[in-house]
Amino acid sequence: MKTFKQYTKTKDLKAENIDLDFRDIDVGVHQFEYHITALLTDLLELMWKATKFLVIVGGGFIIKALYNRYNKEAREHRRQLKLINKAIEKERTAKTKGLMLAAYTKAADMAEAEKKMLSKLSPEQQKKYKKDIEDLETGYDKVIRLSKDAIKAIKTKLK
Repeated sequence: MKTFKQYTKTKDLKAENIDLDFRDIDVGVHQFEYHITALLTDLLELMWKATKFLVIVGGGFIIKALYNRYNKEAREHRRQLKLINKAIEKERTAKTKGLMLAAYTKAADMAEAEKKMLSKLSPEQQKKYKKDIEDLETGYDKVIRLSKDAIKAIKTKLK
């Protein structure tokens, strides 16, 4: 067997002219069909492996999702979550209604106190500011009436 040095001495690689023009090469139809068939076979194998992987992995997810959807424990858990969410919502509305009741009662009390303060004015000031006092009293009466109506509405909805 010849070594590489011996081979290069016997055959001058630089002197050899390699023609890479493929137009002169006749590629047979059978060779072309063979290469296309090999390529399509490889592509089909890859597609089959990808499909198998997706069916196995995706099937596992689907089975797990269906199991969780129709499992007794999962259904019970969802039912309990609904009950808890309803209880939380009731608590929030009760708290909000309580705050609204407090605000309306405070507004009514403040309007009544202001109205009493207007009645404590001296008779001269009452004569001098008669028109303004009447306007303020009607405004306070309106505030008291609206706040009492709102309190009634909240109490009926609170039950």
